[in-house]
Amino acid sequence: MTKIKIRLSKSHDQEFDITLIISNQPEDLRGFLPPQPPDLQSSFNQWLSGYRSLEGVRLELKNVIVSSDVQSQAREVIAWVNEWLNFGSSQWQPIRDKLIEVGSRWQGAKKEEMYIILDFPEEKFIQLGRIPWQEWDLLKNYYSDSEIALRLYGKQAQTIITIQKYWKVRILLVVGRSDDIQTENDIKIVKNLEKKGAEVKLLLQPTKEELSEALWQEPGYQIFIFSGHSSCDEETPISWLESG
Repeated sequence: MTKIKIRLSKSHDQEFDITLIISNQPEDLRGFLPPQPPDLQSSFNQWLSGYRSLEGVRLELKNVIVSSDVQSQAREVIAWVNEWLNFGSSQWQPIRDKLIEVGSRWQGAKKEEMYIILDFPEEKFIQLGRIPWQEWDLLKNYYSDSEIALRLYGKQAQTIITIQKYWKVRILLVVGRSDDIQTENDIKIVKNLEKKGAEVKLLLQPTKEELSEALWQEPGYQIFIFSGHSSCDEETPISWLESG
């Protein structure tokens, strides 16, 4: 396995000191990443607000309208990420060139696994780790099949968090037994979230096996919604959903 670490160690005049560490290379490469554009963080915050509004989908089922264009906000964030990380400064370009060189060679062979770790000092710069680095064109073009993760390093124990490559809110809507219940309106409301950037998977009275398969499907779901009859045991704290 080849490991590539892109490490931020400190900043100078709002520039980020970068060390590129490649496991099978004899020497590390040093460089500087230009300052983060202010509009990148502000657009990310707007997207995050819209994303969280989708998580409030239960309120929308009660006729509270979510008025956010998450998909448009996501495109804006991605555009700012690429404008920043594709900046061709003399101190950042060698890092980009090396990543392209290694990625091109790996794509030609693909005989081993590739793992990319974005190293951020613990707590410091943590906000920087939340932006969608996986949407950087360079990583998408040269490392699309590799694992990308964040690592917080410092005096405490290191933590590695794998970055989800899928940058959409995914909703699983299950409609169970619905006699005497109007589930059509629930379906219409949730499906309407697709216009706002969400991806909705609808299961109509699925079998236990079909539901289990959907729940385990990659890359998973952020929101699960059930519409239909349910039951509970009066003597125990056990409830269940009625599929059909």
